[in-house]
Formats: sequence, structure tokens, C-alpha cells
Amino acid sequence: MGTPHQGAAGAGAGRFPLVNAPRRTPNFTRFIATGAILGFVVGAVATLFTERAPGLSETSAMFYIGVFGAAIGAVLGALVAVAFERRG
Repeated sequence: MGTPHQGAAGAGAGRFPLVNAPRRTPNFTRFIATGAILGFVVGAVATLFTERAPGLSETSAMFYIGVFGAAIGAVLGALVAVAFERRG
């Protein structure tokens, strides 16, 4: 007969418990927010080097293009987070 501590796997079971490292997943909120901020900045700076649309002030053009850049940056940030999650 076996000892009370002997498991189904044999006498060596339980001596060295297996500890799984926690799976590291990207924080999607941070990736999306970072992409949106970078996209806004890139869009806003891009308006400084392009012609302004008639009827829009420079500030309005900067805001609209910045928001468009933020949307694109947020989507790209989410795609990068998904790529990191699948890779890891």
C-alpha cells in the first residue's frame, strides 16, 4: 500500500509543485488610448504643413484632422494589442 501522501501519479508527485507563470496580456485600454493620443498629435501637426480648407480656421482644421487621426490611431493601437496578445 502507498503512503497517505502518495498521489495517483506515484511517489514523486507533489514534491515539486508546478507553478504556472501568469499569462501576460496587453492592456487594451492603454494601447487604444496611446494610439488615439499619438494619432491626434500626428493629425494636428500634419495640418501645420498642409493648406487650410477655405472657411475653416487653422484651429478648426487642426481639431478635425486631429480627431480623424485619433480614430485611426485608436484602431491601429487595438490591432497592435491584438497582435501582441496572439503572439504571447
